[in-house]
Amino acid sequence: RKALRWIVCQDSISANFLNQHEDEKLNSRGTNLGQGFQINQTETRTGYGFHNSGNTPQSHIIRRYILATLYYSTSLHGPWHDDWNFLNGNQHECSWHKIYNRSNFHFGDLDPAGVVCQTSALGEILLNDEDSVVGRLVVNLRIRNNLTGTLPPELGHLVDLADIFIEQQEQLSGSLPAMTSGLTLLESVGILFNGPDFGGEIPKSLLELPSLTYLIVKQNAGSWSLPNNVEKISPNITNLDLSNSGFQGTIPRWMFESNVVNLDLSFNTFHGATFPEDEVFNFLPRIEFLSFYGNRHLNGTLPETLGRLGSTLKVLALGDNQIGGSLPESLGSLTNLELLSLDQNVMTGTLPSSLANMNSLKHLTLSSNSFRGSVNVLESMKNLTSVFIHSNEFSGALPAGLFDGVSSDSSLYFDVGSNHFSGDVPSSYGKLPNLTYFSATRNNFSGNNVGQTTCDNIEFTIMDCSACSCCNICCDTGDSTNSGDICGFHMNSFQFLGLNCGVWWMHCNEPQTYYDIEPI
Repeated sequence: RKALRWIVCQDSISANFLNQHEDEKLNSRGTNLGQGFQINQTETRTGYGFHNSGNTPQSHIIRRYILATLYYSTSLHGPWHDDWNFLNGNQHECSWHKIYNRSNFHFGDLDPAGVVCQTSALGEILLNDEDSVVGRLVVNLRIRNNLTGTLPPELGHLVDLADIFIEQQEQLSGSLPAMTSGLTLLESVGILFNGPDFGGEIPKSLLELPSLTYLIVKQNAGSWSLPNNVEKISPNITNLDLSNSGFQGTIPRWMFESNVVNLDLSFNTFHGATFPEDEVFNFLPRIEFLSFYGNRHLNGTLPETLGRLGSTLKVLALGDNQIGGSLPESLGSLTNLELLSLDQNVMTGTLPSSLANMNSLKHLTLSSNSFRGSVNVLESMKNLTSVFIHSNEFSGALPAGLFDGVSSDSSLYFDVGSNHFSGDVPSSYGKLPNLTYFSATRNNFSGNNVGQTTCDNIEFTIMDCSACSCCNICCDTGDSTNSGDICGFHMNSFQFLGLNCGVWWMHCNEPQTYYDIEPI
C-alpha cells in the first residue's frame, strides 16, 4: 500500500503517465499495480529504456513500484540509516544510489549502494537512460543500513535485475522471494554476513533460472536449506558457495548433476551420504573445487566414481566429517588434483599404489583417521610440498626420497606425529634446503638418530627426546597432550592451506584477498 501510494502521490515521473481514479478506489483493498489507477497509454517516454523491459510507460512505472516495495518492505521498524537517494520522485531510478569507497575491493574502489544501472557487466554506470539502453540493473545492499523486515515478493518480478547483493543486514528477516522465469538477466546472487532471522529454503525458481552463474550464501547467522525437487539447475552456474550458513538436511542429488565449477558446502550441518550411492549419469563434469569440509555428520564412503573427475578437479576437501572406508583405487585418476584434504574422518586401510599417479598433488592431509601400513608411495609424488598424516596407524620407515625434486622455492611441511613409524629419520631430510616444519613426536624411532646437521637445517623440528636430542623442541614420552602443550601441537591444515578462503585458497595469505567490509 505504501509503495502504491508513493507512485500515485509522490512520484513525479510516474505521475506523468497516470490517470488517477477516484480516491475511494485508491483506498480499496489490494496492492496490485493498476487497481488504484490506470496508465495513460497516449503518453510516450523519451530515452532508450531497458534491455529486458523495454521503454514503455508501463514498464517504467512497474520498475519504480517494485523498487519502492523493496524500500518500504525493508523499513518495517524505521527508515534506512541512509536513504541512498531511494524514492527520489524527480530522478530516474538509475540514480537511486550512493557512492562509497572501499580499499582493496574486488570490483574496484567504488561501491555504489542502492540501484546501479550499467550498459553491460563491465560497462559504465548510468544515471538514466537518456543516452543509451540500460543493459543491466544491480540491487546492491552490501552496506549495513538498518534494513528491517522482509524482501518483498515483487522483487522476483524485477525483470531487469542482473545482480543482487545483500550483506551485513543483521535485522533482515524472512527468506529470498521466488523468481519469475522473466528474470532472464539474473546472473549473480550474493548473500553474506546477515543476521539470524534471514534464511529459509533457497527458491527452486532461482536455481532453475538459465542465466544464473553465481550463487553465494556465505557466513550467515540464519538457517538455510536446499530444495530437493529441482528439475534442472541452471546449466550456466559456475560458482555455488553455500558455506557456513546453517544449511541442513542431505545434499540433494541434483547438485551432483550440475555443471558447477566451484562447489563449497563447508561448515554447515549436512548429514547422510557424502556422495550418491548409485550411479550419477552426469557427475560434476566441470568441477574444479569441491569442499564439504566441517559438516561433521556426512558419512558413507568415497565412491570409485570419484576417478571420473580426474580431468578437472583440483581441490577435494572432505575433512572433519564421518566418512569411512578406505581410499578407492580410482583416486589415482585425479591427475590434476593439487590439494586433497581427508583429515578428521573415520577412514581405514592402506594407501593405494595408484596415488603414485597423482603427479599434480601439492598438499595432502590425512590426519586423524585410522590409516595403516607404509607411506612409501608418497616418494613417487614429486610435487608434494605439505604432508599432514599425523594421528593414524602408519608404520615402517619414513620414505627417504620424499620431497626429492621439489622446487627450491617451495617451503616444505611434514607432520607424521602420533603414528608407529620406526627406524631412523632419513638423513636426506637434513639436506633439503627448504624443509620448514617437521613434527614426528610419539613414534617408535631408533634412539637419538637425528644428526646435528639435520637439526641445523630444518627450521622447526618437534620430536621425542629419545630420538632427537638436538631438535628445536624435544618431548618426553610422559608429556601431556593438552591443547596448550607444544608436544601435542599439530598445525591447523585447513587454515594453513587457505581453505578458509574457499575457491581463493591459493591466495588466502595475500593481503589483496581481503577487502574492507566497511567502506572508507
